[in-house]
Amino acid sequence: MEEKYTKYKTKYLQLKKINNQIGGKNINKYIILLFPDVLSNIKFPNKIINKLKRKYKIIDLKYDFNDSELKNKFKLEDLQFENIAKNIYDNLDKDINYITIGFNQGCHICNYFSNKYKKIVTMQILLNNRRINAENYEKTIIRGYRMLEMNYNKEFADKYKLGIISDNELINKLNEKDKYKDLIHHTIVLKIREQYKKVPIKQYIKTYIFDQIVADMDIIYSHNLKDDKTKYIKDIQSIEKAIIDHCKTNVDKIKQNNNMINNSKFELVVVDYEIDIPEGTIFTKNRIKKLLYLLNR
Repeated sequence: MEEKYTKYKTKYLQLKKINNQIGGKNINKYIILLFPDVLSNIKFPNKIINKLKRKYKIIDLKYDFNDSELKNKFKLEDLQFENIAKNIYDNLDKDINYITIGFNQGCHICNYFSNKYKKIVTMQILLNNRRINAENYEKTIIRGYRMLEMNYNKEFADKYKLGIISDNELINKLNEKDKYKDLIHHTIVLKIREQYKKVPIKQYIKTYIFDQIVADMDIIYSHNLKDDKTKYIKDIQSIEKAIIDHCKTNVDKIKQNNNMINNSKFELVVVDYEIDIPEGTIFTKNRIKKLLYLLNR
C-alpha cells in the first residue's frame, strides 16, 4: 500500500508548467503561480493566460487531492497547508521571484504559502477571498452532516461528522470512490477549513484582494433556495433567512479583509469589492482589466 501511495504522490505532486512559446527576451523576471480553488471546475481563463504568457512564465499548480473525480491517491497529511506549501516550494527555483494568485478557497493556501516563503514572493492576488473562521468551520460540519445523512443514513453521518480520520480508511474509501465520493469531498473541505488559524492575518508582502458583496435577491435565492436538497442541507427555508445568512457572510468577509489591512503595514493590503457577482463567477470584465493592469505594470 505504501509503495502504491508513493507512486501516486510522486506522479501527482509534480507541478504542471504551462509551456511558454515567447522568446526569452520578452519574458518578465517574475513567474506567476496559480493556486486553484478546492474541488471546483473554475479555471483560469485561457484568454488571460495567453495575454500573461507574453510577459510571464506561468505555473498552474495541482494539488494531489483536488481532482473532483478522485483519480489521485493521497493521505490526510497532504491536506495540511504546511505540507501543500512545502511540496510546492521544494519544486521551485529559489533564485526567481514569484507572483501568486489564489481563487476562492485556493486563496487560503496561496496566503499561507506567500507569507511563509515571502523571500521569493513579490506580490499576491486573492480572487474571492473566501471567509475562513471558527464559525464557518462549524457550519461546514453541520451542513456536511445533513448532506451525509441525506445521501447515506443517520448512522453513517454520526460516524463521519468530522470526516475520515485515518489514512487506512481514506485509502479504502478512495478504492470505492464512486460509492463514497460525497464523504471524501466532505473530508477534503472540512480539513481545509479547520485550518482557519493558520491563515495569516498580518501580511508581509504586497497583497491585492478582489472580493465581492452579495445583495441581489435573485442571486441569494439561487444560492440557497433553488431546490429542496439545498434548503435542507443549509437549513434555510425562506428568503428572509437566506438574506440574513448572506448579510452575515458579507460582514465576515469585510471583517476578515479589514483585519488583514489593519494588522499589516500601511497600504500593504489593498481590497477591491464588486457587488452582486453571479454565483461561481470570478473573472468579471472589471476584474480581468484590473488584474492585467497589476501584472503588466
